[in-house]
Amino acid sequence: MVTRIENAVPPMILEYMKTKVQNEERWSYSYPKGAVFERKHPKLTIYDGSDIPGAKFLEGMAHMVLLMVYNKALKDGLDVFQPTMLWCGASIKDSHRKDNIHTDHENDVPKDMKVLKILGLLHAEWPEDFGGHFLHDGETHKMVTGTFLVFDPLKEHAATDIFTEKKRIALDYTVLAKTS
Repeated sequence: MVTRIENAVPPMILEYMKTKVQNEERWSYSYPKGAVFERKHPKLTIYDGSDIPGAKFLEGMAHMVLLMVYNKALKDGLDVFQPTMLWCGASIKDSHRKDNIHTDHENDVPKDMKVLKILGLLHAEWPEDFGGHFLHDGETHKMVTGTFLVFDPLKEHAATDIFTEKKRIALDYTVLAKTS
């Protein structure tokens, strides 16, 4: 199941963060973990619990965005995650590389720890016909500026095909799930 948190973050904030992210020099091809290089995509680690040199400004912005998403979720009656970042990063996808269907956190979090992923676009606008939406457990979810999706990372997921020359930059978080 995917939970939508709509209109959580103003487009201007997302666009500003996108500008900062795309100018970073720390991008890597480390993800998805375990995939062959040809299946990997550019990813920027913003927060991983360590002290990443030069990442403090982006880390602060990421915390702010997460709190905005959490606040909007609570206003919408969706109390499903704890607003504590375990990990945060940005990814670039484009029309030149088909995304691979994958899962996250199968082997890198304790088995008794329930985590969720939160995903949103870092664009002031991203027209629907550009593609790059979110496929989760066989269902496609439209990606809309300002809207964030909360999902189970252990279910297969991927970005849908992108039909523009523009790069799609997304922000994703790993957070603790609320358990009741």
